[in-house]
Amino acid sequence: MLSRSIFPVILFFCLVLSVRAQRNYYLDPAATSAGDGSQAHPFHALAELNALRLKGGDRVVFKPGSVIRGSLTPKVDSVFGDGNIFIGTETDSIPATIDGDSAEAIRLVGADNIVVSNLKLKGAGRKGGNHTCGLLAWGCSRTYFLNLDISGFQKAGLGIYGCRMAVANKVDAHDNGAAGIEVGGKEDGRSWNIMIKSCRAWSNPGDPTNFENHSGNGIIVGETNLVEIGDCVAWDNGADMPRVGNGPVGIWAWEADSVEIHHCISFGNHTSKGSSDGGGFDLDGGVTHAHVCRNLSYDNEGSGLGIFQYWGASAWHDNEVAENYSIDDASTTGGAAGILVWSSDTSAANMSGLNLHHNNIVNRKGPLLRYHEDSRHLAFSIHDNTFYGPGPLPTGDSRQDRFANNRWCRSGSGSNKGPSSPLGGIKKERDGCAVPRELEALKNIRDASTWREWLEKN
Repeated sequence: MLSRSIFPVILFFCLVLSVRAQRNYYLDPAATSAGDGSQAHPFHALAELNALRLKGGDRVVFKPGSVIRGSLTPKVDSVFGDGNIFIGTETDSIPATIDGDSAEAIRLVGADNIVVSNLKLKGAGRKGGNHTCGLLAWGCSRTYFLNLDISGFQKAGLGIYGCRMAVANKVDAHDNGAAGIEVGGKEDGRSWNIMIKSCRAWSNPGDPTNFENHSGNGIIVGETNLVEIGDCVAWDNGADMPRVGNGPVGIWAWEADSVEIHHCISFGNHTSKGSSDGGGFDLDGGVTHAHVCRNLSYDNEGSGLGIFQYWGASAWHDNEVAENYSIDDASTTGGAAGILVWSSDTSAANMSGLNLHHNNIVNRKGPLLRYHEDSRHLAFSIHDNTFYGPGPLPTGDSRQDRFANNRWCRSGSGSNKGPSSPLGGIKKERDGCAVPRELEALKNIRDASTWREWLEKN
């Protein structure tokens, strides 16, 4: 039922920890200042590492469990084929902590072939004096961020901008401001080939200095081509955005091409009082050739699945949203729904080619499928979906879309009669039918592995 995956395009690069080992550097903050970086006489401060020029195959190893204060800003002279530069704690050890205080814990600029692994990165807090990302990767290539815990930074916990071939795997980004994980472009171009796997973004409330735009996102990707977000979980984000307006979302993309979001969970996300959004998943302005498949959204303040296009964005087209589950989303945000279609673009031609199918939408708090008053678009294909709730179904003007083989299990006294209703394509079951127990149980799922197990059984 799903369209051809883009995974093979993304996965053409692989992780090689070391091809030719060159130099090992050790750091123990309890060591004397006279160390030479050897295991017997380790460095004691990040400044000593920052003065070096690292080459392919070098290893920077921190003492397990240690707390290192300052910001790591390595100089890198690495050529592909020489092996990656390793920075971190040994895999089976207790992670060391880098306390960046008011600055980044790690700042990589134009660095290639880097592995950052098994570390805790800590900042002074989004309201405690920090004004940066936790780990900033700017204009890098072939970078790998593995087994990291990042918290206490005002901007994104992990910020990847203008990078090519980056992997984030098992990154826990929490208690930051703007976002848990953010991918974007920079002045000379987009990011390319980004993989975000088995990551968690939670309790990132908002950036207290941002009064112009959304903040408090879980995982956000923009100005990027070829990106996979898989087996990730986002929850309890966006609770303290310091403005009223467009808001944050658990997991979403904007101005991005060839995006795959799959087997993810987004629940209990927020927005500020009186603001929009606060939803589970969102394909926003300028997204093309995306697949949002087999995800779970529940108990978000905003819409479970957002289909959005804003004025001034590139054309939005050829996107698939399939086999997702939304359970009781749209709990608070005005005008939200299980699935919400919105566009502020004045041209319908700039939003087209949605294939929305085989989704299961349960909503006893708001509309199941809503078309905003501003939702200009060309015909969407909406088929083989199942809806549970009182309705009406749909809400708003859907006459331009093609409906087929959809099922509505109605509870309460809703109606699908009216000038905006599709002409056929929705089969209404008997009134008062109950939501199946297996769908009710979805709100107990908190991790991606359990979600995959549920999908395999159902």
